[in-house]
Amino acid sequence: MGRVKLLFIDLDDTLLGREGTISPVNRAALAAAMAEGICVTLATGRMFRSMRPYAEELGLPASSPLIAYNGALARTLAGVTLWHEPLSSRTARRLLSFLAGRDLTVHLFLHDRLYVKEIDERVRLYTANARVEAEPVGDLDGFLADGTPTKLLALGEPVLLQALRAELTAAFAGEVELTFSRPHYLEMMAPGGSKAAALLKLAARLGIKREETMAIGDGPNDLAMLLAAGIGVAVGNAPAEILARAPYITAPC
Repeated sequence: MGRVKLLFIDLDDTLLGREGTISPVNRAALAAAMAEGICVTLATGRMFRSMRPYAEELGLPASSPLIAYNGALARTLAGVTLWHEPLSSRTARRLLSFLAGRDLTVHLFLHDRLYVKEIDERVRLYTANARVEAEPVGDLDGFLADGTPTKLLALGEPVLLQALRAELTAAFAGEVELTFSRPHYLEMMAPGGSKAAALLKLAARLGIKREETMAIGDGPNDLAMLLAAGIGVAVGNAPAEILARAPYITAPC
């Protein structure tokens, strides 16, 4: 195995502690990695605007690629878009129709802004954690028109979302990438919108071999990334099903 040249690290419950902050120990570790010439990349389901402050806090170079929306968007800290793979308008509108009438709160992410039907408690909790604003627009389908959103997110009870994932898998085969970032967050991106795909794509762009990559994460949306990386590391607070399959395990966040 070659020396690590590219480090992918998840934000929530991995780099960020329970209080949503970066510890001095983690900050020092990443500074040491960058001093060794390692390309440090944050990879998250969050919006670009939500993750950017953490990259700035870490002092990442302006050219550092940041992976947002579970891999559907890669953009440098300076704002240069490396790739953007949104949902098609047709698929997004079909998804909105499919989700309508259920006990869910749907988030629509378009042009790195968050749109919702209305502000409810789920929206308030999400925006407080992500430190972003949500814009209520009423009918999401009418608002979207021919737009191509980067991601849709359904918030609801975990049991309901597990059943919904099975329905969506059958109804949208080959059209949608589905993953859970948290038990009550079901994420919907275009095919290939995953952290694992982003890791391999970015490594190829940088001329870095797969075995020279490392990924650290905790959630279901991180598992494929951990398995794709040369060194895949789960933090100790990850769910049991992630710990059981992760190649390596480290201390909790």
